[in-house]
Order: sequence, then C-alpha cells, then structure tokens
Amino acid sequence: MTDELHILFVEDNAEDIASVRHALKNSKQALDIKCVVNMDDFSRALSTSHWDIILSDVNLPELMVKDILLKLQELSLLIPLVVVAKPIGEEVVAQFLRAGVSNYVNKLNSENLLAVIHQTLLDTEAKKLAAQKEKIFISTGRMEVAKTLAGGLAHDLNNLMVGVVTGVELLRQYLPQNSEAKDLLDLIYQSGMKATDVSSQMLAYVQGGKYRVEDIDVNALVMEFIDSDVFPISDSVDVKLNLSQNTSFVSGDPAQIRKLLSGIVLNAYEAMMEGGVLKISTRDRYIERDEILSEINLESGDYVEIRIEDNGIGMDDVLRTRLFEPFYTTKFQGRGLGMAAAHGIVRSHQGEILVESEIGKGSVFRVLLPVMSEQDIPSIIQQRCVLEPYAGTEHVLLIDDDPTVLEVMQALIKQWGYKVSVATNGALALQLIEKNHYDLALLDLNLPDCSGHKLFLELRKFIDELPILMISASPAGVEAEALLDMGACDFLRKPFIPNELGSMLRQLLD
Repeated sequence: MTDELHILFVEDNAEDIASVRHALKNSKQALDIKCVVNMDDFSRALSTSHWDIILSDVNLPELMVKDILLKLQELSLLIPLVVVAKPIGEEVVAQFLRAGVSNYVNKLNSENLLAVIHQTLLDTEAKKLAAQKEKIFISTGRMEVAKTLAGGLAHDLNNLMVGVVTGVELLRQYLPQNSEAKDLLDLIYQSGMKATDVSSQMLAYVQGGKYRVEDIDVNALVMEFIDSDVFPISDSVDVKLNLSQNTSFVSGDPAQIRKLLSGIVLNAYEAMMEGGVLKISTRDRYIERDEILSEINLESGDYVEIRIEDNGIGMDDVLRTRLFEPFYTTKFQGRGLGMAAAHGIVRSHQGEILVESEIGKGSVFRVLLPVMSEQDIPSIIQQRCVLEPYAGTEHVLLIDDDPTVLEVMQALIKQWGYKVSVATNGALALQLIEKNHYDLALLDLNLPDCSGHKLFLELRKFIDELPILMISASPAGVEAEALLDMGACDFLRKPFIPNELGSMLRQLLD
C-alpha cells in the first residue's frame, strides 16, 4: 500500500458519499477519494490516475457493476472492486463474487469498511504476486522448451553438416587441381561452416558451447581475433590494445572464446555508430570468492581478465540487466543469440562476464577465465606444433547411429588407408569388439540404445588400453569431461574439418 490511499467511488447519492467518508475518517493514511457517476467519468478517471481500490454502489442509472468489471477486464487492470450497498441478499453477493467483485460491505453498517478495504488490498497484493509467479513459471517453462528445441535442432544440423563439409573434401580428391568446380565446392564448404556457426550459437546458449578444450595463450588469441575476418572494422573507431606481458594460459575452446569476444565487440561497435575508441586489454588477477558481486559465484583463484571498453552511448540499468536475454535488443532488428550465447560460453568455461555501463559514458565488459595450473601449461614447441593427417593401416571401429555421418566418415577414413568397421548402436559395437581386434574406436556419445558413459565402460572391459575418441554434435558437457578423466583420449565435435580428424587419428595411433 502507498502512503496515500487512492479510492475511486462510483456513487451518485450525496448522503452515501458522506457516510463512506465518515467511515474512513479514522484511517491513518491520507485519502484521495474521487466520485464518478457514469462510464465516461469512470473511464477518464482510470486513464488519468492510479487507483488502489474501487468502491461502488450496486447499480447506478448510468453505470452498473458488470460494466465496471468489463472495463477493468478490457484494460487488464487488477484493481479490486468492493460493492458498498444496502442489503442485497447472500445469493446476489455470491453472484458478484463469482463475477469478479472482491468484497461486499453493507452501507447501512459501514463501520468495518476501512478494515475490509485493507484486507482486500492485502488479498489483491497476494493475487498479483501469485499471478507474477505463474507468469514467471510459464515463461521459464517456455524458455526450457525453446532450449530443448534449439538443442535438438542444433544437434541434428551438426550431424547433417558432417555430410556437407566432409563430402566437399572427398569430392576435391576427384577434381583436377585448377578445376573451376573447386570454387563452387568452396562456396558449399563456406555455407556449411556458416550453418555450423548458427548451430554453435544455439548450443552455446543452451549448453555453454565448450567443444574442443585446448591450452590457450589469451594474448595470442586476442591478436588472432583482431586480425580475423570476424573482427568488425570501422574507420570511425580507434582500436587501442594494452595486452599484459606473460598473461597466463587458460583452458578452453578457442573458437567459442573468439565467438564470445565477437559478440561483445560487435555490441561495442554498435554503441559507437558515430565513432569512438575501443580499448582491449588483458591482465592476470586474483579473485576472492564473492569479492565482486554477491550474485556471482566465482571460485577463489587466479583468473585472466579480458577487458573490452567503449565510449559509446552506454546502457541504463534496465538494459544492462537484460543484456544477456536471448533475442533481447533495443535495435530495429535483433541480433539473435549473440550476447546470450556469449554468456553461455563464459559460464561453460567456469568464468564470468561483468558489465559496467552508464548512459552517455560507454560500457566496460570484463571477461574472467580461470588460469591453468602451472604444470598444465604447454611448452612453446607444443603450442606451435601442427599435426598433418597421415595415412595408416590400423583397424578403426566407428560407432554412430546417423547414416550420413557413417557413410562420409567411413569413406574419409578408408581414403587414408585405414580399415573401418561400423556399428549403429551400442549392442552391435559390443558384438564386433568381442569378435575382432581394433586399434581405435570413434564413439558417438548420443546413441539411441546406450549412453556414452555406459558404452565406454563396456568397451574398456574387452580392451583396457583401447584408444577411444569421443565425437558428438553436442558440446563437450559433463559426460565428456568425466570420460576424459576416466581415460578417453579426446573429444571432437561435429562437423569437424577432415584434416583435424586425420591428424588426431594419427596422433592417437602412433
């Protein structure tokens, strides 16, 4: 309740108006009471002022209770209506209550009117809270449905793109070196990778998007990102770098972190349409648990901070708090899942994004990523080592339920000289490995009859040292990370660059 109680009173009898005012004189609140007698006055009062409660006689010549209820419903106003009238009988009162009236007071005995008003306001607040909770529940449910749908579509799209991307690479082998058809294949390949990028955004929003974990030199990644085609270029924006020397390594997916940076930088550029300065800096910092914000739950430890600062138009608190909602935008055309995906990516890397902004003074984004432990930091030689695909003669077991994936991957691996057996489910895979020797298994984590975790354990029962490479059209989630801890060799997301698979096979088999 507000300090002043605003009452809209539908009544045309002067004595009854005076009686109600007298009944409310003991109120400890200031009262603002306005009387109306017809629909025009009533509608005007609703449109020009805020009202806490409406009191009304049963039926005035020009305004009836049912008209009041219809008008409130039409305007979607949850203002409680209390009928203040002479005795009308229990049945009529019950009809009014069923129609939407909040309460009834006998005007011949209106001493308890103030108490009824206060109780009605409390009940209304409770109803508003319940309605708000229901709205949040419905919205959350819809969002979960959207996430499930997006995840399923992205998973299926990635499997389809295996056929496109790998098929293009296989076709190249049959074309002369200077064939014009190779230009068309390049277009198909590029379109396939762009489709993969769309599915990556969906999966980043849904599940975080950490696909291939590598050791990352943050400064090198930032420089690579700035020099890439995805970095927005504008002559009106001056880019200034301040990369701290010897910044620590982090563990993560370079492609997804570049996507994260791209979303933030694009947001900064759009805030500086008239020009400005974009500052990108890096540094190491130690963070104590709950040091930054109470709602952010970062573990205490060392982090690399990537700071992206613009001097654009800035954001108010409302926009800042909604920044990472999917499809939320203040622009004429939305940017889809860009910032929502960025938030999902950094969370999947056990990090956080902090945002500071003020209208007219620009915005500061701070990306925090946990530092690798010292013993895990790669040597310079390891960082620069690029493996090329080599031919082999070993026997590979390919376990996947998607016919397109099986066909193109089998053709690709055979092209390198390997012997390949395929299994479309877990049961068939176990039958094959019981009867044959295999040097390596490619295991899809989303089989219809068996979880990746269960099948991994069953395969290891037959060959304890069997190298197992996990593949999936979904991100490397908890299951994949658990299997890596249990001895799985690596994780490869679909669709993958064929040479990437070839290099990995040779690395694991040597």
